[in-house]
Amino acid sequence: MRNTNLPDGVAPDIDEECARYETAIRECGGIGLQVLGIGRDGHIGFNEPYLFDTRTSFGASLYYSHDGDRRAELYNYQATSYGGSITFGRRLKWPDDFFSASWSVSYANSKLKPVPGQTPSSVFPYGIQQSVSFAQAIQRDSRDAAEFPRSGSVYTLTAEVGFVSIDTVGYPNFVRVLPKNYNKYTFSAQNYYPAFWSFVLFNEFQMGYARTFSRSSSVEEIPTGDRFYMGGGALDIGSIQLRGYGGRNVGPQDNSGYAIGGATMFKYSTELRLQLIPSPTMYILGFAEAGNVFESLASTDPFRVKRSVGYGFRLFMPLVGVIGLDVGYGLDKRNKKTGYPKFHFQLGQQF
Repeated sequence: MRNTNLPDGVAPDIDEECARYETAIRECGGIGLQVLGIGRDGHIGFNEPYLFDTRTSFGASLYYSHDGDRRAELYNYQATSYGGSITFGRRLKWPDDFFSASWSVSYANSKLKPVPGQTPSSVFPYGIQQSVSFAQAIQRDSRDAAEFPRSGSVYTLTAEVGFVSIDTVGYPNFVRVLPKNYNKYTFSAQNYYPAFWSFVLFNEFQMGYARTFSRSSSVEEIPTGDRFYMGGGALDIGSIQLRGYGGRNVGPQDNSGYAIGGATMFKYSTELRLQLIPSPTMYILGFAEAGNVFESLASTDPFRVKRSVGYGFRLFMPLVGVIGLDVGYGLDKRNKKTGYPKFHFQLGQQF
């Protein structure tokens, strides 16, 4: 075991510890082969867009997730979660045929445990948490194609209310408050424009706000899985994509460098896309984006953001889904010696 090396997840200076670990790898001759595991996850779902040949849709899904050691070290808790949802939708005729509405009910059960050898969190409650949530979404989708739109837009407004219970008996806890019932609102606007030659310009804006029913709502009262997190790519589960940074690395953090999550978020993205192959669809892209997560509404500043630029590609394969890679440069990273640029992979169906 003398050649076993692990990074110190609670080091006072995370960037300095990352640099030390990279140096140790180089001194050992570099990496020849890696076997990686981030966790055990499963998801099954279906959607019928025209139920009984009507404008009504119906969908259902089930999931199971267990954090591996690596993900647990990143989050400072190890979660085992399962749940499911049922969704009904309806294509509307007013204000026009591009509008649709959907209603869903979801159940989630999560068991959060402290990570052995790490200091227990003061912002995440350990225990068995159950929640039932109801959500409604209004969407207008006028895209001219699903895989590679050249014109049109997608506007989505979602409102959610959740009811939470937690059992902390037998678990060490250092939190000031326990999760409470909450409400959450998100809005996104995506626009596609034909540009010069065969290029397509894509712009996206996202914002979100979550709070509990209490008058003095704080981010600690919002359930762990319903706070906003940002950073990373499509495979960083539970984190709003901001390429060029690590998963959940953007936004408020505790004294040990772990993401706290936020009550509000803003994100801006723009991409210039060029289709290379029409079938199966493949395109390349260049992107610039910025965003941030904030602990409270009072501390929110839409212009205090982390920025990044980069490039990548997407390939849509039947049955497999999307295969993609993005190379991101986090312009506001404190340490550009490690993880610069950052590589983000994408694989699987889009749910």
